[in-house]
Amino acid sequence: MLYRPDNFNDFIGHKSITRFCLNHIFKNTLPNFLIIHGSSGVGKTTLARLLALALTCTGNIKPCYECEHCVSAKNSVLANNNGTSRILLFKVSADYKGESTKEMLQHFNTNFIPPTLNKVILLDEAHQMSPQAQDLLLIDTEFLPTNLYVIMITTEILGLRETVISRAIEIKLDTLSNNELLLLLKKEANRRNLIIEQEEYTFSAIISWAENKPRRALKVLEAMGENRTLSFSRINEFIDFVDPSMFIPLVTSLSSEGFILGIQSINDLKFDNLTCKYLIDFLIDCIKIKNGAKKFNIPNKILIQIKESIKNIDIKLIARFLSGVSKHKVLSRNLLISEYLRIHPSLFSSIEISASSLLDEETRIKTLSSNTDTVSALEFKPKSDLENIQRGAIIMQDLPPTLENLLKWQK
Repeated sequence: MLYRPDNFNDFIGHKSITRFCLNHIFKNTLPNFLIIHGSSGVGKTTLARLLALALTCTGNIKPCYECEHCVSAKNSVLANNNGTSRILLFKVSADYKGESTKEMLQHFNTNFIPPTLNKVILLDEAHQMSPQAQDLLLIDTEFLPTNLYVIMITTEILGLRETVISRAIEIKLDTLSNNELLLLLKKEANRRNLIIEQEEYTFSAIISWAENKPRRALKVLEAMGENRTLSFSRINEFIDFVDPSMFIPLVTSLSSEGFILGIQSINDLKFDNLTCKYLIDFLIDCIKIKNGAKKFNIPNKILIQIKESIKNIDIKLIARFLSGVSKHKVLSRNLLISEYLRIHPSLFSSIEISASSLLDEETRIKTLSSNTDTVSALEFKPKSDLENIQRGAIIMQDLPPTLENLLKWQK
């Protein structure tokens, strides 16, 4: 089962947000209507449930797990996804329209609990509520009872009406930092009694693969089981991690001197969506390194190696290469080679091939391919210089200046 922390001390990351919420809970000044939003797997539901437990707790430490409600709510809310009499969980779906919402809104009262006790309603996947349902919700959230708290959870805050958003306090959760997620993975590995070989490198691979999202990273360890020793290769089989160091020859070859090395490194790559994503991330990190940034997705183990490798590469070349690569939704070997060649135009302008030799060769090939032994002047008409340029048969440097200017003007 995927681990969920049951107290704020074990809730890794988002410290300023948890500090803000707990301070207001102890002062009894927390806003009654909250919207917690962010990308999937960053801890939104866990935070919402911890807040619900803290709001309904009657002990001094919140949640205390000693008072009557905490004891019953711990397993019910955190482990079994069930509610209690004072914590109501609603999984909103696209069919939440008028009647369904009216049934839910019947719980927006606190008539049957003492005024000193709080009630919390959690609305998960709130963006799926229909506009009609949101209009009904808007009415009931205008004047909430002082001991009723409504917490909406969503990955798509733009799916909510602006009027609903304006009535609530927004809490946005970002992905965890590398250090925060590393701490979380180490705790989870200890909890599962997992011994990780090449620990720093292996965890860095998981963090990069999980895009710094805790749920996705924890699922990797969950899949590995318990009481085991795990090698990097075993975990890599599961996540299909792409080692960023494999891109170093490609980037260092962006200078014309390393052209052949670059083509060879492209040929060695395995092409899939994951490889393309890592390549883009790697190029972004290279630009950040050149700009003197301090935080990167690249594992620290190879960061020094990359810094040394790209120190003589012009940042403009990396940026141009990134621009070309990132515009493709799907990146094949041919497309990557094409974008790579765009960075090396000087290589092709220096090739010495005369226009006359190209024309002679073309004439010879056409003569050989003819079914007749001879080719008459009527059967074969040599192309003009301009036509041969457009067909790629003449290199620009072999042209008279006036014709070169004409071609540029036509482009």
